[in-house]
Amino acid sequence: MPKSQSHNFESRPSNHITPNILNTPKQTATQKRKRSEAGPVESPDIEDENKLKKSKTIKKAKSTKSAPAKKAPEGKKAAEQLYKKIIGDVDKKVSSLDARVKKNGPNSAAVTSDHYASAMVKFIKDIQKLMAMGPDGARCAFNAMLYIGPHAHGDLEASWKMSGYGGTEEPFAELDDTMLEIIGLRDDFECAGKDGGLPEVRHRWTTADAEVGVFKTGRPNKQQRGQIERQKAKWIKERFEEARRRREKVGDWVGNAIRS
Repeated sequence: MPKSQSHNFESRPSNHITPNILNTPKQTATQKRKRSEAGPVESPDIEDENKLKKSKTIKKAKSTKSAPAKKAPEGKKAAEQLYKKIIGDVDKKVSSLDARVKKNGPNSAAVTSDHYASAMVKFIKDIQKLMAMGPDGARCAFNAMLYIGPHAHGDLEASWKMSGYGGTEEPFAELDDTMLEIIGLRDDFECAGKDGGLPEVRHRWTTADAEVGVFKTGRPNKQQRGQIERQKAKWIKERFEEARRRREKVGDWVGNAIRS
């Protein structure tokens, strides 16, 4: 055998196994067609991974599904709930402003009736919601407005500039217009009713209602002035509450509104 045609059998490892390609059985046309229709065969690892991805996608779709919108409450119960919320929010806001006035003292003009009016006019949105709730909503809106009105300004004796700088004009006008709309809604309501046993409402505060002893110099001293201030604040708050409770029960709402 020529040297150029010799095979180097020594370079192949002794344990090498040559694949018997010639002896591999050929696939028939039917087997090839079935294999192509079945698609590619995935390994177990790939199949498990695909199942995991599919499961995560389904869970994500379930978690992103929006909850059904809650139906807005209607009727007398809903109107009374919103009414109570308005009263509570008004008390909370007024208490916050009163605390600032007391902290700043009588010589400060940092908080005036302008601030009170601006705070109260923001409740008109809730009042309008009540107005759209039928007769019970109109009744609650009317009572809420009568509660908001006295809180739309501060105690004019609390500081030298409590009357403000003219910032009450627009809020007051807006509150007045809203009240006129509500009165129009209640115009056909029955004004008569059994009004016996209604809560009494105390008169407006006067200096004669103060219980601080005798003014030795003809004028209250520092301690007495503090007592008068606290008694007045308590009196006014209790009067507002008495008027509110009476409004909620009275039948003659027109006469009661004029009386208060």
